[in-house]
Amino acid sequence: MGTLVYMMKWMRMVILNPVKGISVSDLDYVVDENANSIGVMLINLAATERFYQRHTFENKK
Repeated sequence: MGTLVYMMKWMRMVILNPVKGISVSDLDYVVDENANSIGVMLINLAATERFYQRHTFENKK
């Protein structure tokens, strides 16, 4: 359990520190119609984490 908590804390730092202070318009910026914005990628990471939590700790199928 300690390793899991450590990795979650580390991942939070790795993900949030680089985007700290970035404006909403920068988070929403898209290079072209085939690209994702930084904000969309962050939402996808959060959704993946929530999916993992529900299936691991809440025994959801």
